[in-house]
Amino acid sequence: MAVTLYHEDISYYSQRARLALVEKGIQYESKLVSVAKGEMIDPWFVRLNPEGRIPIIVHGDKVVNETSKILEYLDQAFPSETPLNPPGDEGKKVQYFRDFVHSIAIGDVMAGIYHYPHLVPKLGNFPINRIPSIIKLVHEDIPKKSAELAEKHPDLKDIYLRKIKEKKEKAWGDRKSVV
Repeated sequence: MAVTLYHEDISYYSQRARLALVEKGIQYESKLVSVAKGEMIDPWFVRLNPEGRIPIIVHGDKVVNETSKILEYLDQAFPSETPLNPPGDEGKKVQYFRDFVHSIAIGDVMAGIYHYPHLVPKLGNFPINRIPSIIKLVHEDIPKKSAELAEKHPDLKDIYLRKIKEKKEKAWGDRKSVV
């Protein structure tokens, strides 16, 4: 049974999923979903993943979203000599670290990088200048497009309206000074 990974190249969460697939030696089909184009809220993707988030993996008829769940699923579905979460005390430490990393609000980190670049070590090719456009996309463009899609696709209307509400409740960064 083939594994398909829907992801974005520069997404931190997608990078974690790709790394896990490689560590376990799992062959997978890569399908890029452009966050910049808002493809994660396109109807075809929302039908596949009502959360409208990346990454997700599809394995047979199973769709798994959220990176931590993907890592757990990969260990269960593909047991090998290289578990992502080793047994015993070592596994508890790995799980603790995973939970900690998963709790980090990446949006807040991005806004902090933009506002305080002097506090951040060299980021190589990280496109700091793209952060304002990403914040605008997340908090303005995607909710606007979601409202339009809710009208065009009545079968997905509740999902789109829920996503708009979530964006309003879970704002990150000081949008006014960044955008």
